[in-house]
Amino acid sequence: MDKNFEILQNQFHEITISLNRADQIQCDQNWHNNGYRPPYSSIGLIRRGTGTIIVNGQEMQPVQDQLYLLPAHSEQIFFNDGTQPYLKYYCHFNMKLHDIEVFDTQKIVKQLLGG
Repeated sequence: MDKNFEILQNQFHEITISLNRADQIQCDQNWHNNGYRPPYSSIGLIRRGTGTIIVNGQEMQPVQDQLYLLPAHSEQIFFNDGTQPYLKYYCHFNMKLHDIEVFDTQKIVKQLLGG
């Protein structure tokens, strides 16, 4: 087993999760952003529609009944052309270990190893 994974696994009991917002939203052609880096993570469930989400340069086009995860501090570009607006549930949250975002594993491993 990877040593970094073992370290993280042993620290899971110290993770704190804070819910910032949860809601349902319809995303039409006005739903867009060009290069946003939010201080929170997001998880979403697409109920219907189409759109594009680009996270740190990786493009995805989630479809109906698909979940997606957007890590905190990642570069996010998203848009909808308006022909089939997204209807989605979403949740913005922070998941931290010792005040460091869990999805920033390089910082967490460095801190756990005493770096």
